[in-house]
Amino acid sequence: MPNTAPSIGQTGGLTWCSQIVPTVTANSAYASGQSVGGVQVVSDAFINSSGIVQNVTILDKNSQSIGMNVMIFNQQPSSSYPDKSAVTLSAADMLKVVGIFTISSGSRGWTTAGGVTISTTCPLGIPVAMTTTGTRTTMWVLPIATSAGTFTTTSGLIFNYGMLQD
Repeated sequence: MPNTAPSIGQTGGLTWCSQIVPTVTANSAYASGQSVGGVQVVSDAFINSSGIVQNVTILDKNSQSIGMNVMIFNQQPSSSYPDKSAVTLSAADMLKVVGIFTISSGSRGWTTAGGVTISTTCPLGIPVAMTTTGTRTTMWVLPIATSAGTFTTTSGLIFNYGMLQD
């Protein structure tokens, strides 16, 4: 006999993918602790102000394969943490961090394919509840170098974010 009970609300979520190509500094070495491309603004990351960051894939067209700590914020950071600047989080911005994940440098964190290096971090499963409300909300992300590398083009990195929206 089929289930005829009424359903309440939506079951399951929606998958949302967003691509960010930050502007990085070309032909100048990055050092550990420096911002890689500044704060990324991931528009329409979530519906109803919450969801889960499921995975991140980074393509490095320069094959530098640098290590990174990638911070996720639930509010816009008070500083833009410009590209290639040393990152020292303010106390107020530390309270906005809802998750961080690490990408190892070299072959431990990256795979070479077709002349580029690729790193996929999944499953992350970082729950994010934004402090703003609305039908669509923005997520902010800050990649920070944990090893040295020199990009040869200003658009050498591509970040692909996969979110599960509530």
